[in-house]
Amino acid sequence: MAHVYENDVAYEPAVERTFHWSPAQVIAALIGIGYLVLGAVALSRTGFNVHHVAVPTGYVWRWHQTPILGLAEVVFGALMLLAAARPAAAKTLMWLLSLAALGLGIAVLIDAFPYQLHHWLGVHRADAWLYVGTGALGLVASVASPTFFHTRRVGRVPRRMVR
Repeated sequence: MAHVYENDVAYEPAVERTFHWSPAQVIAALIGIGYLVLGAVALSRTGFNVHHVAVPTGYVWRWHQTPILGLAEVVFGALMLLAAARPAAAKTLMWLLSLAALGLGIAVLIDAFPYQLHHWLGVHRADAWLYVGTGALGLVASVASPTFFHTRRVGRVPRRMVR
């Protein structure tokens, strides 16, 4: 910065602010909130004992739950909310999480690992359709959702510099 004397005016450089967002962020936030609520209600109804993560079982609305599934849903919801924070993260992390949900739903529907999935997670066909729907919605939103950029420019601002 040049030397400024008593009542001289100095000009600050232009400030440019860029805001970008994507509709995928909104969808990721909605999915995240939904799974946080579902998992929290499941944990409140079943409790959580680290020695018995598969029992007791219970129903939350129409979905069968175990404590470990409730915990997984809370973590999934928190990661979806984290993905909703930034557009690039919404598209990347949301795509990955949605792919995992879709894979779990398909594995339950085709009975790929019946003992492991039914015993440990307590998932049934209704749960599988929830995960398939969530995964498909998340994949479509993360792939097809555009990112919008808004730039705001502020011109040179005169500042009176007094020593």
